[in-house]
Amino acid sequence: LLSKQDFARVILHIAKRRGYDDIKNSDDKEKGAILKAIKQNEEKLANYQSVGEYLYKEYFQKFKENSKEFTNVRNKKESYERCIAQSFLKDELKLI
Repeated sequence: LLSKQDFARVILHIAKRRGYDDIKNSDDKEKGAILKAIKQNEEKLANYQSVGEYLYKEYFQKFKENSKEFTNVRNKKESYERCIAQSFLKDELKLI
């Protein structure tokens, strides 16, 4: 069970990584790349209960078990492969 402080920390962490919700200032090429990545991640997320479980099992757990080079979970410039729809993060908060 989480303490109130840990629970607040979880909510703050999720809020800081707000997810994608239709960026108005992005160009069509960038928007297309983001939407494509979200669609791919949506398919991957079907195998998990939440975004947190997906990220943990696909990145952190594999790294810990195999001692391979760590794959950063954050997106880098012009790389959107880890974009998550905002709706999935909202669902995650409801689960918590």
